[in-house]
Amino acid sequence: MVLNASIALTCVLYVLDDSPVTGTLAFALTATYVAGLHTLPHLTIVLGLATVPIVLRIVSEALAGDLYEGLADGLLRLTAVTVVPITLRLLLQLLSDAAVDSDIDPLTGLANRRGLLRSVGQLVGTAADGGRLQISLTMLDIDNFKAINDTHGHATGDGVLVTLSRLMRMNCADHAVIARVGGEEFAIVAIGPIDDAVVVAERLCGQFHRAPARFTVSIGIAGAALQHGAPVDTIALTEQLLDAADRAMYSAKRAGGDRVQIAVG
Repeated sequence: MVLNASIALTCVLYVLDDSPVTGTLAFALTATYVAGLHTLPHLTIVLGLATVPIVLRIVSEALAGDLYEGLADGLLRLTAVTVVPITLRLLLQLLSDAAVDSDIDPLTGLANRRGLLRSVGQLVGTAADGGRLQISLTMLDIDNFKAINDTHGHATGDGVLVTLSRLMRMNCADHAVIARVGGEEFAIVAIGPIDDAVVVAERLCGQFHRAPARFTVSIGIAGAALQHGAPVDTIALTEQLLDAADRAMYSAKRAGGDRVQIAVG
């Protein structure tokens, strides 16, 4: 209603002989409002409507013998109507892209810790199973990663991180949330029992052994059972699972690494 009323008012103002500047300003403000709060098709409609009275005024000036003056005036008004809202739209898009990118690790393309916390909420919210909902969190830490960097260089270390990320994507369920939560630490959150997570973890260990730059990982797995439909603080839940899986992972590392450890309790 606000949008339609604004468009109607600006059209009326613009065609009045004594207020073309007011009409131009009204169109610019309306388009800016649409750019900030509505979709791109809405903005396109408003800008399209704005060109109609501008073109009519140019034609009117041309018929009166002032074609060049009419063109200059029309170009100026068209610029005023379009530049501000389009600039605002681009700025909003850049801010939106930056917000999305802030949830993503730039090296691996996986979610970062912030993205993990956000995505787990979506994962739990969209799970459709009835009854009790089982969720697992797998924590992976590359064994002797510092030695890899020191011996072979950081480019090789980055290659190991990228390889690990690719193999996790290939082996995890489509619904799983995969994240890089630390320098060489990764997490996988999936809906399902711990047994399923163990199968995936052991398969990953075997594939890491066969990777071109062979490496091993220590893995800890924790799980929880939720009542489907019951309210849950997914951020607190994720932090608890991260803590439990992290302790299990360090237990695996102390035992020599290259193994899977399930959290107790």
